[in-house]
Parts: sequence; structure tokens; C-alpha cells
Amino acid sequence: MRIITFTSDDRRALAHDRYFHPDPRVQRKMEVLWLKSHGLNHDDIAAYADVSRSTVQRYLDEYIEGGLSRLRRCCWHQPQSTLVEHEDSLEEFFLKHPPRSAKQARARIEEQTGIRRGLSQVRHFLKDRLGLRWRKTGAIPVPPKKTVEEHARDQARFLQEKLEPRLKQARLGRRQVLFVDAAHFVLAPFLGCLWCAARLFVRAASGASGTTSWGRSTR
Repeated sequence: MRIITFTSDDRRALAHDRYFHPDPRVQRKMEVLWLKSHGLNHDDIAAYADVSRSTVQRYLDEYIEGGLSRLRRCCWHQPQSTLVEHEDSLEEFFLKHPPRSAKQARARIEEQTGIRRGLSQVRHFLKDRLGLRWRKTGAIPVPPKKTVEEHARDQARFLQEKLEPRLKQARLGRRQVLFVDAAHFVLAPFLGCLWCAARLFVRAASGASGTTSWGRSTR
């Protein structure tokens, strides 16, 4: 076992950086050196720091070579996907054309960039790079010949001018208000999921093909 002498300044730096250095890999290096500074053998250091014995020796070599500054140097290679170069254009495309599945997204990516990736890589790119999620599509019941705004105004007018006055009369005992729902087929879309940044809503039928009677007067 090699004998390495640690200065008091290095001991304080090791004690601090093993917990507070911003890079967790540097923290592990400092932990190994901190254990070494307390006279532990290499087998015990490897066990306590959860690294191999060869890793312990490599960290000690770095310290002997360049001190703590050498240990703090971050030289890890982080490969970037070639899709990152197309991130902006793909984000713009998928915001306008949300894919319904990872397979469809893979096909669109290949069409746009000429790059083909596996489904797991595509899901990772959609989720972690573009911020998309596989979300359930929602339905807004709107008559086919009306806009959403027109339908909302009609519903508000019905509530204020028809339903609320009748409910008020019912509370005074001057009217009976009954809700009658006919048996009917359900007219509604069956919606799936899309990879999108926010949940999307589509126009849909009201959901009922029957008729409804809201009430009758007792006078």
C-alpha cells in the first residue's frame, strides 16, 4: 500500500468536496481520497466508497499527478445524439402534427431528417428533448354548424333565460322541473392518445341522438 501524505488544507478540501462538490463523480473521488487520508487500506476504501480496487488506485494516481485540481477536472465524454441538431425543426413540426405513436414519430423523424432510430430512443427524444407526453385527447361537444364561441354563448343564454328562471319557480312551488333522458344510441368519438406538449381537444358530437324535455308547468 502506497504512503501518501495529505496536507491539512487538502484534508479540509476533501471533507468539504465529498459532500458539496456540484459533480457527484467528483464527490466520489473525494470520498476515496478522504478515506485514504484516514489510513484505510485499499480494499476497505473500495468497499466503503462502492468502487473497484483499480478505481481507487486510479484516483490516487490522479492525486499524485496533479493534486486536488486534477481530481476536480471533468473529462467525461457525453455523446450527443445527431437528432439534437434537428431539435428545433422537429419540435416545430410535432407541435403542428402530434404523432399518435412512437412508430409514427419515428417515421416522421426519418422523413424530416433521414435519421432512423429505435423506438426507445424516439420515446426518449420526444419526452426528454422535446418535452412531449403521451396524453389522452379530449372532446368538446359542439354542434356541427356552430363555432365553440357560438355554442358557449347559446349554452349561457339557455342557462340564464330558461333554466335558472324555471328552477327559481320550482323552488317557490310554482313549477315542477323534471329531467327526462330518452334511451338512445351514443353519438361520440372514441379518442386515443397523442404525443403533445399540452392536452389537445377536438370538436365532437353532443353525445346523444335522443331528445330531452326539461320540464312542465303545473299551471
